[in-house]
Amino acid sequence: MIVEDVRNEHITDELPAFFKPQTVAIIGASQKPSKVGYKILENLIRAGYTGKIIPVNPSADSILGKKCYKSLLEFGDNIDQSVIVVPRAAVMDSVKESIASGAKAITVITAGFKEQDREGAELEKELAKICNEAGVSLLGPNCLGHLNTHFNMDLSFGKKWPPQGNISFVSQSGALCSAVLDRAVERGFGLAKMISIGNKAGLGERELLAALAEDNETNVIVCYLESIDAGQEFVKIAEKTSEKKPVIIFKSGVTKSGSRAASSHTGSLAGADIAYDTAFKKCGIIRTQTYEQMFEYATAFSSQPLPAGNRVAVITNAGGPGIMATDAIELSGLKMADLHPETTEKLKAVLPGAASVKNPVDVLGDADPQRYALALQYLSADSNVDAIIILLTPQAVTDCLGTAEKLCGVKVNGKPVLACFLGGEDVAQSRNYMLSHNLPDYRSPEKAVNVLKAMYDYAQWRNKDKRAQELFKGEREKVTEIIKRYRQAKEVQINEADAKSILRAYGIKTPDGALVTNSKEAITIAEKIGFPLVMKIVSPDIIHKSDVGGVVLNLQDSQQVAAAFDSMTDNIKSKMPDARIRGVYIEKMCPSGSRETIIGMMRDPQFGPMVMFGLGGIFVELLKDVKFALAPVCEKEALEMMKQIKTYPLLASYRGQPGVDVEAIARTISRVSCLANDFPEIKELDINPFMAFTDKGKSVAADARMTLI
Repeated sequence: MIVEDVRNEHITDELPAFFKPQTVAIIGASQKPSKVGYKILENLIRAGYTGKIIPVNPSADSILGKKCYKSLLEFGDNIDQSVIVVPRAAVMDSVKESIASGAKAITVITAGFKEQDREGAELEKELAKICNEAGVSLLGPNCLGHLNTHFNMDLSFGKKWPPQGNISFVSQSGALCSAVLDRAVERGFGLAKMISIGNKAGLGERELLAALAEDNETNVIVCYLESIDAGQEFVKIAEKTSEKKPVIIFKSGVTKSGSRAASSHTGSLAGADIAYDTAFKKCGIIRTQTYEQMFEYATAFSSQPLPAGNRVAVITNAGGPGIMATDAIELSGLKMADLHPETTEKLKAVLPGAASVKNPVDVLGDADPQRYALALQYLSADSNVDAIIILLTPQAVTDCLGTAEKLCGVKVNGKPVLACFLGGEDVAQSRNYMLSHNLPDYRSPEKAVNVLKAMYDYAQWRNKDKRAQELFKGEREKVTEIIKRYRQAKEVQINEADAKSILRAYGIKTPDGALVTNSKEAITIAEKIGFPLVMKIVSPDIIHKSDVGGVVLNLQDSQQVAAAFDSMTDNIKSKMPDARIRGVYIEKMCPSGSRETIIGMMRDPQFGPMVMFGLGGIFVELLKDVKFALAPVCEKEALEMMKQIKTYPLLASYRGQPGVDVEAIARTISRVSCLANDFPEIKELDINPFMAFTDKGKSVAADARMTLI
């Protein structure tokens, strides 16, 4: 496939001693083919490395034709990188010897560090400290090593040497590196670099993303990660990297929800995987859910331009697969392209009368390679088409390989083209040919559409307006004073009265209300606010107020207020004699006609504050129809987040009812995110419900719960 290369942001490597060392020492090189130290030396020679190789082994004079040294001191000259494959007890001395010999990069293959025991963990910390103080890049320990096909360098003990390409693979699993190398050789897709990060004592995902972002040999970065360190810093680096080139991550360990005890709706809904998903979306990372998807995404992103829009054309030689592709396209949120009349006329001129010139274009079961090629040529020239999927089933007269060859010779005008040759043995050769000629092939129409949707979403993220919008600046002094009081009292649950004071300090409207401690005060405040009123118990020991009779609605006069105060406090004292009752909170009752929503915040230990939005009631309780975003978010980002919930149309209109003030909801989400960003002491926050009204200026936070760390 002849396509235009749309990626051009490339600068020199940031880690030259790591990626392109001129002199490499292998400390622990072995004469035994069964040993890792032998395999690494063999791999380096096999790769065609042209730099100087220094095998180090006190018991050997030469290995694989290379002079062997008893130590680096015997070599007596500077090195750029050392690869250490010695027992754990000897690693520290080897690292110090490497640094003394001028090494700027060290790869420790040896295992048995923090993954083994406490002693190993302490030794690993010391290794990292020594390398950091010396300004040395440390890879590992407990890793497979790394390779660079563009420099003919293989410093790993992997079994295969992959074809040269533009995909760089970073993995926390060394075993997965071996599997990827084998897959690359089998399928013929090219790698630029492969890096096994092991225990991440030095170089980890952050450092390597930053380096590969500037690597002129890498167009696509693929990562397998089991954990991410320093989540907020990772997001900053990943976002900058994603702006330059696609970052595809397969994150495993998604079922671990953590041991955090959450008291709010937001906290209970936000598991560890939601935090990762939210962080990845923030910084434009393309997330895969399976091992197979890593390859499916990588091959397309590395060989095809990004789509300019979501309009897809389909070419097929069979009706069934065309319908399958059409369904998948519409369900994914992409659109079937409306072909330009000029295109349909061109197709009519070259296709049989029984063929369909509408989208999907059916070239019929007897289609020869030329018929496919002309259809692709005309569709790629259509301004109404942003991407093309080619389907083929191996029928009796189908020339599968000839079609693949013909398609790969068509010049495409900067639009992504994906193939789906359905079948097995009959199309195997065609698949391999297309992959080696930059036309990725997928096993089903659904897989091809899934990849195309990922490409479209990434293109949208790349193209969106990233100009920073001014965030709200709240009255920080007021909030600081309230939090200070709770710290002094050694309490973490902020009562509703103070929680709403904090919200008002950040410009979030609440109903008029006040905290009272006796029935006389309750009557005075009630008459000042006006009826109808709602009354709520205030106690640090009562989280779910309605469960213990701590909420009374629709109080219409002073007599009802006094009676409700006395009845509520007496009943709760009887049910919960140890509960610390601070009083009751009286506030103006919200009128009918609103839509209940929930706005929340929880602080993830890895990525920091995340805001949440959803509709209230059963939509959050049963359906869990909510969306999260990393704080802070501006009002525009908050509105985009709101539109992602399935029930968003209910906010716009429902059965003839007018829509609510969605801008007020977005404004509140943004201000909650600013509050969370300004005050790391706040662990969780719920506004449940936030009552959204049709009229501007009426929407309010009807109930609020806040917890400190």
